[in-house]
Amino acid sequence: MSRFLEIYTLLRSRIASGVLLPGSRLPAEPALAAELKVARKTLRNALTLLQKEGLIRRTPHKGTFVCDFSGSTEKRILFVNADQINEGPWPSTRTTYYTYPGVLQRCRELKIECDHVNIRMVKNILPLGESYKGIILESPRVGSFPEELALLREQKLPMLNIAGFEKTPSACQCPCVFPDRKKALLAGVEHLLRRGHRRIAFLLTLNWQKVQERLRIDEKEFVEQLEKLGLKKEQISIGFCDNDNPDDMIEQTIKLFSGKEPRPTAIFCDTDGIAAFAYEGLRRLELVIPDDVAVLGFVGCLANCLLKPGLSTVDFDYKRAAAFAVDLLLSPDYAGLPPVIYSPFDVVVRESTSVIRHEIERK
Repeated sequence: MSRFLEIYTLLRSRIASGVLLPGSRLPAEPALAAELKVARKTLRNALTLLQKEGLIRRTPHKGTFVCDFSGSTEKRILFVNADQINEGPWPSTRTTYYTYPGVLQRCRELKIECDHVNIRMVKNILPLGESYKGIILESPRVGSFPEELALLREQKLPMLNIAGFEKTPSACQCPCVFPDRKKALLAGVEHLLRRGHRRIAFLLTLNWQKVQERLRIDEKEFVEQLEKLGLKKEQISIGFCDNDNPDDMIEQTIKLFSGKEPRPTAIFCDTDGIAAFAYEGLRRLELVIPDDVAVLGFVGCLANCLLKPGLSTVDFDYKRAAAFAVDLLLSPDYAGLPPVIYSPFDVVVRESTSVIRHEIERK
């Protein structure tokens, strides 16, 4: 374990055990660094991670304080996420990077405070004070924490999940806001068809079971839906990759475009993170984006517009969905919400699909 993670774990333990009480002020950085016998840069990295988890707040010219989840009289919302901040090779695809700013912005507009905590710390902040008006859960992974979810339900507050999947409502036992991923997938295919592509490769996550969990579509329906849109089975190439393994994403991209004549003219990746590494695979094959191959991402992430060329994507706009979720949570009609509320998505067109094919294969 790196030194900064050791310090993070130590301070997190002190907060969880009550050694550092809610509302208490931590020693100034020079004094705390000297006490823990670490460099100030190492301490700052640990404090930054604690702040991202919602366990401390740092106020300029005042100091660093342990967050207090019970003493305020202002209206508040609790935002609970389940992902680790540093997970994955393409961390900006983690939905927390979008949903939390969306929740925070909407709360500011409504003059409501928003506290952020990782679900692993829930046991240490309950019971919540009367100032809390609702709880927003983020990430489909919250269903992996049944004990913590039960404790949150005991607070008898409106609760809503964002960025989940179809099975999330039953796991969380609360309404869920997320996009209709199957409809979004087909909208992406239609975009490629309008650009003149009739040979499309699909690079999907892991296997058909995972695809069905994420997109509500199995292999048979996938092919059937594409055929309805005008693609023949022989015009479709499908590959799977480990979306936590950059080398595998690159390798599977290369496999999809090697030894196939005629080769696909477009690749549709089921996350923007996969698409980013597909760029590298295509470059190794000396294929030019978008002249030789168009690339389309899925979900939307902070870095897709920075790729060269900019990545077109089916963008779920989680920030907008998160703001919408705040309104639903505080609505007087909350009790009548259905288990699933679909949030909007957009096909965002950038350079990676900008070329329109001039030679369209006849059916």
